[in-house]
Amino acid sequence: MDVSADLTELSKSPVAVVCAGVKSILDIGRTLEYLETQGVPVITYQSDSFPAFYTPTTSHKGIARMDSPEECAEFIYAQNSLGLSNGSVIAVPIPEKDVCIDGEALDSAIDAALTEAEASGIKGKDITPFLLSKVKDMTEGKSLDSNIALIKNNAIVGSQIAVCLSRLAKSSASKPVLDTTGNNNAKSVAKLPKILVVGATNLDITGKFHSELSGNAKSAPGTVRFALGGVGRNIFESCFRTKGNVFFSSTIANDDTGKILLSQMTAKGLPLFGIQILPVSSQFSTSLYSGIFDKDGTTVAGVADMTIHESVGRDIVHTLQNLNPEIIAWDANIHPSVIAQCIEYANKKHAICVFEPTSVPKAAKIFEVMNLGITLQMLRETVKFITPNDLELSEIYSKALKYGYIDGEVSWKLPADMKVSSEVALAALSLSMIFDTIIVKLGSDGVFAISKCFYSASYYESLKIRGYRVAVWNEKLLIHFPSYKTEGPVVSVTGAGDSMVGVILTGLSRNLKIEEILEAGLMGAKFSLESDDAVSEHLTEAVFEK
Repeated sequence: MDVSADLTELSKSPVAVVCAGVKSILDIGRTLEYLETQGVPVITYQSDSFPAFYTPTTSHKGIARMDSPEECAEFIYAQNSLGLSNGSVIAVPIPEKDVCIDGEALDSAIDAALTEAEASGIKGKDITPFLLSKVKDMTEGKSLDSNIALIKNNAIVGSQIAVCLSRLAKSSASKPVLDTTGNNNAKSVAKLPKILVVGATNLDITGKFHSELSGNAKSAPGTVRFALGGVGRNIFESCFRTKGNVFFSSTIANDDTGKILLSQMTAKGLPLFGIQILPVSSQFSTSLYSGIFDKDGTTVAGVADMTIHESVGRDIVHTLQNLNPEIIAWDANIHPSVIAQCIEYANKKHAICVFEPTSVPKAAKIFEVMNLGITLQMLRETVKFITPNDLELSEIYSKALKYGYIDGEVSWKLPADMKVSSEVALAALSLSMIFDTIIVKLGSDGVFAISKCFYSASYYESLKIRGYRVAVWNEKLLIHFPSYKTEGPVVSVTGAGDSMVGVILTGLSRNLKIEEILEAGLMGAKFSLESDDAVSEHLTEAVFEK
């Protein structure tokens, strides 16, 4: 059986082919069967019948009928959003007015040409041009007229679909093709996302020892697994699972690692509208993180291949203009120029920015925007929240002192029941001159937060009565929450902080009070600690319930 390489390529390339069906000289039934085997959907346009180039109808059918360019565009957009690697066929019948050949006459011409080809020993790739030439001669050129007409018609329909697809892409946030909430009405329209998360998407390869290494041992029995990762991606999933109206902007490559990521995210029901897929190249590959953890889930060592993160947010201006988000969060993996563009937008639109420092070496990246036209005043007015751990906080504090953004002179005695180190308190209090709210992740000791206090004295007293560890300094509320105990042993700590930040974003979008947001965030972290995944599949909006 002679199978065209085009059919195989369609199973591997995300392209929509608009055509007039399959040439009548070929075996239509086997062609459609082969496409089905390869996972290539075949759509018939404004017809229930699959066309055969010169004739608009045959006895064969596609998997579905679509009657407008808009429907076809939505179908293509859904494929792209799901990250599927296969293509599709949209079969457009030749218009009746352009049919120049009677079906029976065409069949007779093809049969005669096939007989002549067999007698002449013509096979393989040579048979198609031979048959087309013979059919043209036998139909006195009518097949050529039909060919020209159908090409023009394909171009018209294809361009109409392309225009509709472009419109969908530009409004991808406001008109998602797939409703991931469980309502399968493909034409439902979601509200414009309030939250934009910009950041890294990784595939994590993690190894966890079953017991402590003995002596000078370099290896030991343990468990190795693949998992979805990336700080931005984790934050996005956590926010999405708690019903935050969120859009995620990230970048991967069209390589095997990227395909695994898309497949796993699709399986989790996560929307993929904002993930840019770059061609495979020597410059960029999908981000990979390989980590080794001890038996308690604490990181021993890790290797990160994350060059592609420099490309995250290339089209951030376009994304911001289309979404008009109220909250913008990013991790410190992205380029400072992207951070600067987010701040500029927030400054003009009065949006709230949230900075997740990600790691100690990257924590002070927030100040690199000062070399890109961002002023300290703009930073104060836009970046309202930062979510460092204690080490990242120390790095941000150190750089802020070095650059003269703060003076570090804070005289205040921390209440004993806060159970927070004086170094953490000093750094947070000093940085609160720049950032309205600082949420410091303290691992097993919970979180310590400083936030501008807009509450009355009676409200503050009510917090103390309810058992919160709180204090007030210079019109700022200080609050310490211990972490929630896990139901069993800690499985992994890699996604706990990210899960907490994602929940915090959802809480911010709901205009909840700081203590409500922190309680829910810590519950999100607890779910993560109990899970092999960075973000637990059990995490839901129930974390906000009292």
